[in-house]
Amino acid sequence: TVLAGVFVTIGAMITGQIIGGLRDAISTIIEFEKKNSTLAAILGTTKKSIKDLTDEARRLGATTSYTAAQVTELQIELAKLGFFKEDIKAMTPSVLKFAKAVDTDLASAATLAGATLRIFNLDAEDTERALSTMAIGTTSSALNFEYLNSAMSTVGPVANSFGFTIEETTALLGALANSGFDASSAATATRNILLNLADSSGKLALALGGPVNNLDDLIKGLKKLNSEGIDLNKALELTDKRSVAAFNTFLNGTDTVLALCDAVTGAEDAFNAMSEEMGDNVQGALNRLSSTIEGVVLRFYESKGILRDLIDLVTLMVEGVGGMIDMFNKWGVVTYTVTAYLVSYYGGLKIATMWHARFKTATLASVVAEKAHAVQLYISRAATLTYAAAQALLHKNTTRCTAALRLMRIELLKNPYTAL
Repeated sequence: TVLAGVFVTIGAMITGQIIGGLRDAISTIIEFEKKNSTLAAILGTTKKSIKDLTDEARRLGATTSYTAAQVTELQIELAKLGFFKEDIKAMTPSVLKFAKAVDTDLASAATLAGATLRIFNLDAEDTERALSTMAIGTTSSALNFEYLNSAMSTVGPVANSFGFTIEETTALLGALANSGFDASSAATATRNILLNLADSSGKLALALGGPVNNLDDLIKGLKKLNSEGIDLNKALELTDKRSVAAFNTFLNGTDTVLALCDAVTGAEDAFNAMSEEMGDNVQGALNRLSSTIEGVVLRFYESKGILRDLIDLVTLMVEGVGGMIDMFNKWGVVTYTVTAYLVSYYGGLKIATMWHARFKTATLASVVAEKAHAVQLYISRAATLTYAAAQALLHKNTTRCTAALRLMRIELLKNPYTAL
């Protein structure tokens, strides 16, 4: 009984995913098209011109644990950072793996990836190198995505100006994270230490024994200082109060920094394995199922044209009703006048008939009534002709509308999904 219940639950869960995905098919297509409109607008072009990005989002949405709409959100974030279409295509697969590896959403992963490439003057082809460095940094030290996202923008520009690579900068942050520094303190302290090194004739640069242009130069100088022996007062002379703790951490942990740098350098293979392992679970399988269902739904993406035409037709019909109401309001005075005239005429005619029957004589009132009757007949004849013309126009438009609906039905039946 227990086993039967388990299998029934699993079956219901999977069936629910499938039914839910198909039930929301129209919403999925609408949302995906909307996001592609946003992407095209940011890139300053049209949806037709970014068809390759759209197709790539659909492909990745059908073959990964992310949906096509989520992939498009990633593309939007990269476009906001100024990357061109070809750069976005080259960067997207690596950002997908990075988001899965560090367990974050695609938009946030894309923002950090794009900003990091800008900070270290890297090309789109270097995306996997940069992201593998940061991803492996989160498994080789106490770093995590939020830590890197907060610290990299502070220390990165200064580190890059000194010639430090993304790997060396990540290693420095990882060493401080291992010692309990929060992201803001670690980034600020590292930046201040590097800025102190900017003065080649300053105390810190002289104490290190030479110019510092990369991590190896810094480690060499720190080992020299450590061998000479340095106390807190001397460290304060070389740095400042906000940086002295981080400086002592680097001073006493040079081997840790070098080990971290080695771990995050050339880590592409470990990065790929990490990404696969993070998705190798039940939740990952469910996400892939949902993405595959959406991929099937988006095979009917081109049906959006028929869907839009149908909505436009309904909109036109609603506008027609509004136009009729406006016309009625416009000619309301005439309608009310004619109605009042007819009521007065028939009332007067009735009174005149009764008067004539009683007194058997023609009176001025009956003459007036007869003249009014003649006028009414003329108006009625004109109204009849107008009504006949309106009827003919209505019949013509109804025939055209019927033909258009038959053509639309033929178009809909060409699509297997709408035919079903």
